[in-house]
Amino acid sequence: MQQGIDLWFVEPGRINSVTLLNAYRDLLTDDEHERGACFHFAKHRRDYLITRALVRTVLSRRIGLPPQALRFEVNAYGRPYLRQRPELSFNLSHTDGMIMLAIAGDGEIGVDIEQLGTRRATQELAEHCFAPREAAALRMVDTSRRDEIFFSYWALKESYVKACGLGLSLPFDGFEFDLTQAQSIEFLPPRDRPTDRLIHFWLLRPSVAHLCAVCALCCRHIPLLNARYVVPLVSEKSFDIPLLRSSVSAKACETPQVNLTSY
Repeated sequence: MQQGIDLWFVEPGRINSVTLLNAYRDLLTDDEHERGACFHFAKHRRDYLITRALVRTVLSRRIGLPPQALRFEVNAYGRPYLRQRPELSFNLSHTDGMIMLAIAGDGEIGVDIEQLGTRRATQELAEHCFAPREAAALRMVDTSRRDEIFFSYWALKESYVKACGLGLSLPFDGFEFDLTQAQSIEFLPPRDRPTDRLIHFWLLRPSVAHLCAVCALCCRHIPLLNARYVVPLVSEKSFDIPLLRSSVSAKACETPQVNLTSY
């Protein structure tokens, strides 16, 4: 089995070719077409189409089946998996201006990407959703950095919940992160979720306007990350994604392997 974690990034605003978008439509099932048609705005319909094309083209290459042949199911908490390869862990996230797909060669993966500067990073929301010590730490952050720190907490929490595959049954205030030390991530898991698996987190900056988190629940080692920009069916390019922070696993003392640049 392939090891490591592959991260795929798409900037949907750069994909406007009618011919290419029609090629993406040919990859989708009837159900996906119906879901895409439910979006009110054309921009959201386009982004959904590109997202599904990304998932289908990347996963089809990974398992050796045509994109149109892939069939997806969801678990009891809404996490999708591939019917033909249910053991393959992948996760998707999107926000305005960026789509992100992650595939893990081992263990479970969860990702979240957020757009910065949206005015959603309020102390009121932090008090409602975060653990008390996280909300208190955010109050102490200089206003110039509050947006980034808020979304660092938020993206990390989303990534962990998605890696666990438990959806909203795992409340945000039931586990916490400590971001008070520069370039590090300390994690206190839920008390009722002991694990013998290695847990590792990364915070990354795929663009000036975006921040993303990756959570890996691994069995043997801390994986290497590999990042690519991609235009489905057209091109892909490896790139050095800036690393904001990473964690030291509580389950192992080995040095994390990260094929990224320091921020």
